[in-house]
Amino acid sequence: MEDPEEHGLVHKALTSGLSNCVEWKSGVGRHNVLRDLDGFTAKHVKDLLLDYVRNGGTIKQVVEDRPGYCDQYRFYYKAIIPHDEFRHGIFVEIILVDDDPEVPMVSLVSAHPQRPGR
Repeated sequence: MEDPEEHGLVHKALTSGLSNCVEWKSGVGRHNVLRDLDGFTAKHVKDLLLDYVRNGGTIKQVVEDRPGYCDQYRFYYKAIIPHDEFRHGIFVEIILVDDDPEVPMVSLVSAHPQRPGR
């Protein structure tokens, strides 16, 4: 069951150009945020994501069914950013944290090299 309106809010937050609309989720340690992305900073991954989306990259809406998360969020969003250093790209997980239609906000939850076949 998709929600195009919520998906649109996520896209709006990522393309708005407002710096506070896209932030890394607080309280998440660097190892959990940037798994296996040695040499990449949280800012670098955020910038890669924003460039990717602003240049037409796809953000996929996924029904949240993972224990411990499905009671908090209906969906999470994922981007797989092409990158020369990673054969299958960089996976970034995103959640909508404020659904204000004028100024929606998202949090980046994690990033890691995309695994083959996913």
